[in-house]
Amino acid sequence: MKAVRPDEMDVRRLMLQKIEFAVSRRLEGHCLQDASLETYLDHEANSMVVQFRAYLYGQESVVESDEIDHLSFPATWFEQFKGQYFPRWLLKRFPVVQKKYPYHRKVITKLMKVCPHLNVKSQYDHLEFFLKEGLYAVSK
Repeated sequence: MKAVRPDEMDVRRLMLQKIEFAVSRRLEGHCLQDASLETYLDHEANSMVVQFRAYLYGQESVVESDEIDHLSFPATWFEQFKGQYFPRWLLKRFPVVQKKYPYHRKVITKLMKVCPHLNVKSQYDHLEFFLKEGLYAVSK
């Protein structure tokens, strides 16, 4: 490693300002029922974690369905060999023969309806939301 002489150094002055920031969120009173606020230090990331935990009124249901899918494999060891080692132009002329195997799978989907601004004591019209069918957000 070559030593750098003081006259060859590129010295720059950088002034930084200390800038304050804040994060805030207004929550209605009914959201604060059974709420908790946790803070802890994450020493590995050299940071602080603030976690707000509350409950929402909602309805969860589970839908099960059976689906048929297919797995396909080369029909013989030679078909596998062709697919792995033959050049493209030869595979166009003699494509790999696949054999399909059907299999059944059961898909379990959790569906959840949540009304985040429902206050059970005073807003009964929001309960209609839970009685309507077909308003689910589906996630597989």
